[in-house]
Amino acid sequence: MVVATLEKLQAAGKRVYPANFNTFNQLVIGGIEADVNDAMAALTEAGVSRMVELPVSGAFHTPLLQTAADQLAVRLTDETFNTPEFAVYSNTTGKKFDDVKATLLQQITSPTYFAQALQAMVDDGVDTLIEFGPSDTLMKFAKKIVGKDVKRYCVKDLASFNEVRDMLIAEQETVQ
Repeated sequence: MVVATLEKLQAAGKRVYPANFNTFNQLVIGGIEADVNDAMAALTEAGVSRMVELPVSGAFHTPLLQTAADQLAVRLTDETFNTPEFAVYSNTTGKKFDDVKATLLQQITSPTYFAQALQAMVDDGVDTLIEFGPSDTLMKFAKKIVGKDVKRYCVKDLASFNEVRDMLIAEQETVQ
């Protein structure tokens, strides 16, 4: 329903787009501020009961960042990337990928598919997730996406890194 509403608005000339499919039930939209406001009104009218405005500095992961994608393409022209030695999943496609350059360029103007990428990882046998960063936002999303049998850890600083590392080493020793 949300995507269909955005498509109707786009057909009417509004520049508002899906930006992040965080979970299967949570979608972030982005665009020109006035058009995002129009989208929020249309979504309220369509029955969406909960929307949260996010304080961001740009319409990331939307076509509005094409200029940035073009600049990155120029910057990456002479760069080479090795084929990954292990599976790497893109939240741009929601799948495994090998073409780093193309995926980086696509990510700037395309929505992210975190939920789909995480589900693909689990479907392929990943049983442990570790989030590195200042908060546990992605693990909160993961809790809504993957089963309880998938272990989830957050590393926010050196102390939590050491704690998670020690738990994983102890777990590995138990398995052997």
